[in-house]
Amino acid sequence: MKRRRVAALLIVSAILVIAAVAFVLLPYLHYRATRRYIGFNLNHLERYRHAPTSEFIQQIEELGNPDHIHSEADALAYVEALHARMLPPFTDLDTGRLARAEYAAIRDPQKRIPESLVAKTFNALADKWQAPASKITIEELHLFRIAYFVRLHSRTAGLQPDGSFPRDCRPAEAFLLLEELNRRGGVDEYLRIQLSTRLWLAYRLHLVERDRPYRLAAEFSIARTTYFAWHHVTSEQFCNDLFQQLGIS
Repeated sequence: MKRRRVAALLIVSAILVIAAVAFVLLPYLHYRATRRYIGFNLNHLERYRHAPTSEFIQQIEELGNPDHIHSEADALAYVEALHARMLPPFTDLDTGRLARAEYAAIRDPQKRIPESLVAKTFNALADKWQAPASKITIEELHLFRIAYFVRLHSRTAGLQPDGSFPRDCRPAEAFLLLEELNRRGGVDEYLRIQLSTRLWLAYRLHLVERDRPYRLAAEFSIARTTYFAWHHVTSEQFCNDLFQQLGIS
């Protein structure tokens, strides 16, 4: 009897030790994985700068290079190139208004737009369209910028002198980010996994349905379509509201 109690006590102790180690170790492993992911994108930025891209993307990158923007007309050419690839409800964007803000931000970095304001603006849309599952955090937006711009707009992605990714952006990029988030219904699910230990572990243990990313994107699209159908909001009104929320006069 005594031996059984000792054995049971040892088993319980071992389980508690394993649980304690897992409680401490899993978040650390997830943190390391996230840092590696971000570091990979930043460290490979120079390689992507020289990677082959489509002629259309090359044109946008050349037009968006701050060294090539010396007037509002130059900024307008860049904005119109970005606008050409945007989908509804961004089709009635006032490109002249955005170009003026873009040129002003290039001349004065204080007029750049914080990531926190971009995230707040998108979350306001998610609330308005009754799609709360698509709301994002500032860290998710930051990681989304790194992943997205490394792959598609590496030549116009400005790094800080210390090699880090800036926490603010030019007005044209702010609209580009909002348009991309609108297309995808928020940030990609794999980015959320990189920043959420709980979600990361849930996917590892197959506790989350595998079609969750597609379901969330579909739900967001339906919510957006329903809102525009019921409230009769025009694309022009939608874009003007975004200008106001981003503080662009």
